[in-house]
Amino acid sequence: MIDRLLELLKGRPREEKDPLEKERMVKASGITYLNLVCTSETWSEIESMCTPGGAGFAKEIGLTHCVLGPTSPRTREDGLVEVRLTGLQVSEILYWTAGQRSSPLAQGALATRVYDEVGKSVDRIDLEAKDGAQLEDIVIDARLGTP
Repeated sequence: MIDRLLELLKGRPREEKDPLEKERMVKASGITYLNLVCTSETWSEIESMCTPGGAGFAKEIGLTHCVLGPTSPRTREDGLVEVRLTGLQVSEILYWTAGQRSSPLAQGALATRVYDEVGKSVDRIDLEAKDGAQLEDIVIDARLGTP
């Protein structure tokens, strides 16, 4: 277990599989803030993905550090939570979810969904623009479309 902990704490860079990943992280780092809206369970899983070794392993060895730092999810009237994130936190979410998209089953599916939704929002950023609108909320809530 100690060897696994040391491996995690070395912070060895992982191979980037998405050519947009670095560009997205650079764009995201300049965001003042944006809101992520999702279920409380989804937010909890995102925090787990952003904890070195995953929440289960971290808990086993007494590591409770989530790289996102403290957040204060606010429960909305519709039951979803809204989390205000800084650019650094958005960059961390992109980094950690990109690395877990190939995870098995539900965790990989959620990592893919989060990475894609955050990425779509970040892709709209124009680094050359002098002025512009605030980014819209990122909502992770699948709904049926209208025909």
